[in-house]
Amino acid sequence: MVMHRGDVKSDLRVMANAPLQQTHRAYVEKVDLTDLAAKDIPSSISSLDRNLRGLFNTSHITLEEGKSWAQTRGKLLSTFNAGNLVPQDLIDPVNGETYATWTQFVYNHDNGDFLFTNYDTREQIGYNFNDTLAFTETMCADTVKQASEGLNTVTFGKCNSQ
Repeated sequence: MVMHRGDVKSDLRVMANAPLQQTHRAYVEKVDLTDLAAKDIPSSISSLDRNLRGLFNTSHITLEEGKSWAQTRGKLLSTFNAGNLVPQDLIDPVNGETYATWTQFVYNHDNGDFLFTNYDTREQIGYNFNDTLAFTETMCADTVKQASEGLNTVTFGKCNSQ
């Protein structure tokens, strides 16, 4: 087992499905990420290409001090979505697989913000992790169901055993 450590300034700021990280790194080394003309940025839906596009896109944005979390989240989402989301009907011709983006989870460990997006229906719902700190027992919430009911803030309740 190999463990990779990094932060928002390393190549671990973007993660993708298999293959292993060392394979992603070898693939990315073949492209000049500083070339804003993006002549060598591939457009396939493969995991390797999505990881590379994510690294390219994130290397060309600036997260500015003084911006609100909502503004920062918006910039990060537009950056991610521009290179990493995969439409539902696209199939990778290399292996016949789809990498469709069905759900997205965005969270901020510093302020507790959590946002869930369902790309099948384009519904969103959120909550703040800090609101769960006072729970004295296990609580549950079906975020997909609540979003489909038109709620935009999660409501927690006692868990139903099924």
